[in-house]
Amino acid sequence: MKLTNSRLLNCRFWLDMIFPNRCPCCGRVISWDGLLCEACKSCLPFLDDTPWQVRYSEKAGEKAFSFDYAVSAFSYEDIAVKGIYALKDGNGTNFAQYACGILCDKLENDGMDQADIVTAVPMSRRKKLSRGYNQAEIIARYLAGELGAATDFRLLKRTSDSLEQHSLNSRQRHEFAERIYYKNPKSGSIKGKTVILCDDVFTTGATMNKCSEILKEMGAEKVYCVSLCCTDKNLSLAKE
Repeated sequence: MKLTNSRLLNCRFWLDMIFPNRCPCCGRVISWDGLLCEACKSCLPFLDDTPWQVRYSEKAGEKAFSFDYAVSAFSYEDIAVKGIYALKDGNGTNFAQYACGILCDKLENDGMDQADIVTAVPMSRRKKLSRGYNQAEIIARYLAGELGAATDFRLLKRTSDSLEQHSLNSRQRHEFAERIYYKNPKSGSIKGKTVILCDDVFTTGATMNKCSEILKEMGAEKVYCVSLCCTDKNLSLAKE
């Protein structure tokens, strides 16, 4: 049975009596229907509203991005880092839900909120089985709910690889992305579609760029990249 919004809120209310709702960034107990505490909200490193393709167009030179647009809610620092770790470690999805509300506003302000499909950067099957979920899919579900769009997580696949991207430099990340992401043979047609691609953190752009390239090869007309946070390394894609 599919729960309505009112039933979901009712479940959250009663569940809070047993497992009090906590801020994912600091651990403080907050209202049952809250997402973050007010103190953490005030400390979040918000980004301005300039889209990356405008902000870095002069630095990109002749090297074109495969995606058409990219946006993040926060800089990957301070309180935002704690929110990302809470999401990855299974300590709640409040941070993702809060950030997706902000991202939805940014997409609407930039006229990029009309998407046919919302998808996520894939996780290897082995890692997903170990963790129990793909945090990028959680982000995609929240964002799709805000936009009233459909989700499809059968478009892209990733090979199992023991390497962790945080241990790689920029050039290695691009080589790594070229090797591990590929089209899902069982995917449906996305010809002429506008696709939003979600991930937790935009670092060098290697992952988003490669996944966008594949989606374009599959027939997507436009690909918009959305992440909760971005690091100060996000210029590396343009500089190479």
